[in-house]
Amino acid sequence: MGDLPLALEQACAYIDATGITLAEYLQLFTTSSQALLRYGTHSSDDHTVATTWEIAMQQVQREQPAAADLLYLCAFLASDDIPRDLIRGGREHLPKALAVAVTDPIAFNDVVAALRRYSLLEKEGEAFSVHRLVQAVTRERLGEVACAVWAEIAVRLVESAFLFDEDDESTWSSCVRLLPHALTAIDYGEAWQVAAEETGRLLDRLGGYFQVNVQFSTAHTVYLAELCERALAIAGVTYSTSPPTATARINNVLGLVLWNLQKFSEAHEALDRALAIDEATYGPSHPTVARDLNNLGLILRDLGEVVDARTTLERALAIDEAAYGPKHPKIARDLNNLGLVLQDLREVADARTALEQALGKRSQGVKFISP
Repeated sequence: MGDLPLALEQACAYIDATGITLAEYLQLFTTSSQALLRYGTHSSDDHTVATTWEIAMQQVQREQPAAADLLYLCAFLASDDIPRDLIRGGREHLPKALAVAVTDPIAFNDVVAALRRYSLLEKEGEAFSVHRLVQAVTRERLGEVACAVWAEIAVRLVESAFLFDEDDESTWSSCVRLLPHALTAIDYGEAWQVAAEETGRLLDRLGGYFQVNVQFSTAHTVYLAELCERALAIAGVTYSTSPPTATARINNVLGLVLWNLQKFSEAHEALDRALAIDEATYGPSHPTVARDLNNLGLILRDLGEVVDARTTLERALAIDEAAYGPKHPKIARDLNNLGLVLQDLREVADARTALEQALGKRSQGVKFISP
């Protein structure tokens, strides 16, 4: 209920009237929240979240029509920390009334004030938040056709702002903040089958984001694995227009995540998929293929297939040397990984040479890049 008093009162009234348990109510709420939000606490129908929303929205629409549009948009984003700049920066994707309002700071302040006046939106600093139950009632009251329209607007808005570039660290912090909104917008885009092209581009950037931001704590990697699986399902089934690079990158990230969870066979399958897609897309000698081979070689090592791991890592090294030259950071990474496999093969002299070369590059100011 998110601490919403009226929603808590409704829940208690329903449980009291029906005699069900809290656990049963929770299970019912996950499948039938809209019906429960319309359930009155008294004989009058005026004491429900849905009715309260209806009364407030009637007032808002009379006072500030653009404010209703802002609430509709926020219903298709994550509930917390909705950046003001996300909305202002994407005005080309907004309906006319809201697009005009966001260009004028005073007019936009009036829009926000109209929603805050009726507790439909909260503002903290330069960000907004909307209660999850308010979002749920908003989507229900919109209906299927309008929901599809706003889901498409949300996807386009976030896609235009989620400008992740793995080579430009200045883009990383904004994408960290936008990640919940990207995932939420993708979910609603999937539900209403809209904005396929924009979703494909957004998934591609998410793949790059995940690849750079893979963490190694168990809790995070389990969650990240779920996100990758969900993104792959969307990219591969719902959105046939998703670029192959999106599917390859997310498979690559999934492989690394499963590797961190020590699910080596599943990781091998994911990385094989990534390699096959990238070879078909870029050809067999592209640096992206070398990246996939490097990851795959490490998985093969953990699976005990060290001979295949050596062949795979030597191929990655050859591709990177041809593409970047001998002094690039990726060569240090490749040599380090190859040296570990050679050590496993008890080819001590070759292992030492590879690792010394990698260390020498690092001592010259080259940093290792995570595989």
